[in-house]
Amino acid sequence: MLFALAAAILSAIPPAFATPLAPGHKAQSGHKSAVRLLYEYPLDFFVENIAVRPKGELLVTLPYIAEVHSIDPLRPNPTPKVVHSFKGVNSVFGITEYDDDVYAVNGGNFSITGGAVVGTYRVDSLNLTGATPVETRIADFPSAHFLNGMTALPSCGPRPRNILVNDVIGGVIYHLDSVTGEYSIALNNTYTQAHQHPALGYFGANGIKISDSMAYLTNTGLGALVRFPVYPNGTQVEGASIEVLSRATNSTWSYDDFALQNATAYITTGSGNAIERVIAPFSGARGAISTDFVAGNLNSTLVAGPTAAAFGRTHKDSHILYVTTSGGANAPVNGNITVGAQVLAIDTRLLRLHF
Repeated sequence: MLFALAAAILSAIPPAFATPLAPGHKAQSGHKSAVRLLYEYPLDFFVENIAVRPKGELLVTLPYIAEVHSIDPLRPNPTPKVVHSFKGVNSVFGITEYDDDVYAVNGGNFSITGGAVVGTYRVDSLNLTGATPVETRIADFPSAHFLNGMTALPSCGPRPRNILVNDVIGGVIYHLDSVTGEYSIALNNTYTQAHQHPALGYFGANGIKISDSMAYLTNTGLGALVRFPVYPNGTQVEGASIEVLSRATNSTWSYDDFALQNATAYITTGSGNAIERVIAPFSGARGAISTDFVAGNLNSTLVAGPTAAAFGRTHKDSHILYVTTSGGANAPVNGNITVGAQVLAIDTRLLRLHF
């Protein structure tokens, strides 16, 4: 079981805000590829999700050891540091910033053999504004099957933003009040609900983003990226149609999370080992939708098992797409090749030249 292996590797490392991990494969330079390796973990690690701090550091979640790590992509040869270890659950998954340098992190108990344990999932707040990280509980979700993707809703005044939380197996998306901890089902439609995936079983809405009053989400079971208009509280506008922007080329691939820049999505294709770019017209505009694969391919370890993506937030890296991977742990490349989980930097300015 990956959890046991990863825990053994880290057993001698005390959790601390500035604790460096043992060296893995670090940044590569001196080549013209659009894809650059920032860090490669030892085998049997798995990196699930990513958020970017205001000054540019990356926060990544690690299932099976319930930790959030930080890596500074703007420094040479970056090495991850343990930011926080969560108690009471063995895995953490989704992460999103809902206030200035304050993050919602969801997690629960999960194993490769047994899957997600219903009744163990929760959303915590991880406050990084001080010298020491502060964890507080936002809400427990005793009826949730498997909380995964999250996004913060647009700001409504000075209070912290509320959050949309995906139950990827339960097939609904919750609206969570980040202050009171109250939550209710905000979205429940064909594209949030769980559907049979040929390789993974039943999965529903996975990644989610809000832009220009539109909800964008991936459904892993259906292998689809869709968008539809929503109200400020995240509920679907009555009578509005759902627009399918892209479908997975191969039904065994697993649309996972994605990054969104304007109306262009960069989808992590999981077992497809590639990043798919979907360029759609802006909301309310007419025009064709174009899709292409801009990094990696099915038979390559360049982007092996991508899990999540996010753009840089500083003037130095706003064009850089940061991608986390599993290294092919769930679905080995060509059936038998795995590498360590990776954190990658993809220069989107070069994607027209390098595929």
